[in-house]
Amino acid sequence: MKFQRPFIYLRLLSFLTLGISGLTMFFAFQEDIFSPFLGMNKSKWLDIHMTAAVTTILLVAYHVLLHWTWVENVIFRKATKKPNKQIIGRRRNNSWFMVFFSLSFLTGFLGWMLHDDCTYCLYIHEKSGLILILIFLTHLYKHRKNL
Repeated sequence: MKFQRPFIYLRLLSFLTLGISGLTMFFAFQEDIFSPFLGMNKSKWLDIHMTAAVTTILLVAYHVLLHWTWVENVIFRKATKKPNKQIIGRRRNNSWFMVFFSLSFLTGFLGWMLHDDCTYCLYIHEKSGLILILIFLTHLYKHRKNL
């Protein structure tokens, strides 16, 4: 458990950086506004967002590997005892978290691979990212005792 503690804070920092940079680009840099925000233009914010995205993806993959037994239990219903309402709620929240994280990752990655030629990818990426932030805050609230 002691080995995991620094990674908890690193995951939190990378996800918050990812969310803040994404929200900044979503709200501060609309199509007709190109002036800098907090001294940085959109390309600098995008660099921060991409660096935080790669870091977050690697740390989330590590996190999922640490909790792979839980993932198997949820997907294959391997649990031997019947879960209570709290466990069912956590499973639901974590499952939605994984779905929207994957959707946001895939649309962001596809948009990057297509050099921003995929307008629908960006639209879906922005909306799924906003939902992902809300799910992440719920996830943090439910796991606040582990922080």
